Amino acid sequence: SHERKVNDFKKFNYDINNQLAEFISFIWDDKLKTWDNYSKWEYTYDDSSILTQSNMYFWNTKNKKWEIDYKSTYKYGFHGKLLQYESFFWDYTNSFWENSYKGVYTLDENQNIVKKSIFSWDKSSELWTQKEIEESVYNSAGFLKHRIQYREDNNVGNKMKACDKFEKEYDSNGNVLLWRKYLFDNVKMQWIEYEKYEYSYDSSNRVAEYKYYNKE
Repeated sequence: SHERKVNDFKKFNYDINNQLAEFISFIWDDKLKTWDNYSKWEYTYDDSSILTQSNMYFWNTKNKKWEIDYKSTYKYGFHGKLLQYESFFWDYTNSFWENSYKGVYTLDENQNIVKKSIFSWDKSSELWTQKEIEESVYNSAGFLKHRIQYREDNNVGNKMKACDKFEKEYDSNGNVLLWRKYLFDNVKMQWIEYEKYEYSYDSSNRVAEYKYYNKE
């Protein structure tokens, strides 16, 4: 008989409010036949149980202790909606937190995310460089209508280029009838449909039929 081998092992610990406080990942030692510490994530929440910070550690096999490597902080607005996160790497040589990534969210009056901007830290200029933009439009019922993604154009400095577009259509019950994905053709300078999904529902709003199309 073939014996299955465990390839991944994690432990999860929770605080008194049943929120995830940490999870630890282990790596298998073939020689000692034991699971050794590998990485650990810790989470901090405010009094409203909203995540405010996450820290990542790696296990130092020489010193036999956890050493912090990465952290993220989160800022929220009305109704606890995320407005910004910032991520940092710990610089062991100079003993300070170095900027890594930053995400900024713009909300509409209904608290829907209409724009998400992702930045990375440029060490040489010591400035944030925009890497990605995601713009979303919603229908009158508050459902996502379409979303366009832009990414940094590596061939042109400080310029974003369109990459992906997603569209959704709904029935009167809010069920998704159509989902389309487009890719931007930089030669023809237009959106080209790449794939789509179609759905139909029965009288109980259960999926009755599903069709998938892709560009050959």
